Amino acid sequence: MSIISAAMQQAYATSPSDDIISTVELNHAAFAEPLRLVTGQDQPLTATLEMEAPFDPGQAVTFTAVAFAIQPPGHTGNGPTPATVKIDNVSGQIAAILRQAIASNAAVRVIYREYVASDLSAPGQVIRDLKLRRVTVTGSTATGEIGYEEMQSKAFPRQIYDKARFPALYVL
Repeated sequence: MSIISAAMQQAYATSPSDDIISTVELNHAAFAEPLRLVTGQDQPLTATLEMEAPFDPGQAVTFTAVAFAIQPPGHTGNGPTPATVKIDNVSGQIAAILRQAIASNAAVRVIYREYVASDLSAPGQVIRDLKLRRVTVTGSTATGEIGYEEMQSKAFPRQIYDKARFPALYVL
């Protein structure tokens, strides 16, 4: 699910790319609290979450400054390629948390947020309901695939076609 505010749409169209701040929130049952990261910053960032956030809704939270990159899904001659996230210079603390998640069968939930640098009172874009899969942690880098869980089994267009709402589909 993706939500883009009017301010973010304007920032995409008119602002330099350094005006847009990218953040990632990782959450897992093994985590004491969500792991919140921001890229492109020299120091931690304090920003306010959206009111629909699953943790700390509407609260100002701190994102740890870490270099990461998100590669959107693509396509090669062999077929589609998944979206990936790569976190560089993974500290011992973050690596230990990610290793806990890898050892578990529960999914790591991901929320991607973008803020306009001049307005940290709410994210301009939120993409939630993502899952982190196939994570590898090396000495200094963590890489994993991100995507929606079992998209092919989701109802499209997110409606259930039942007799009460669509009686014409059930002709005897």
